[in-house]
Amino acid sequence: MDAADPGGLPRVVTAVEQRLDGHLAALLNSAGTALKRPDGAGLGVVDAPTAVWQQVLAVNCRPPRR
Repeated sequence: MDAADPGGLPRVVTAVEQRLDGHLAALLNSAGTALKRPDGAGLGVVDAPTAVWQQVLAVNCRPPRR
């Protein structure tokens, strides 16, 4: 699941509920990401473009909710 995709959570919950015969007591989002360059190397706070910050914040601070 893409934790930055608001439409992803309902699909995951539905799939899990189907596998558990309709009972889902809790679901934990433990996703997280960091500032990285396209090659995977670390990226400094000052050097990170806005698009990279938006992706990091979308995953780490604005997870989808149901």
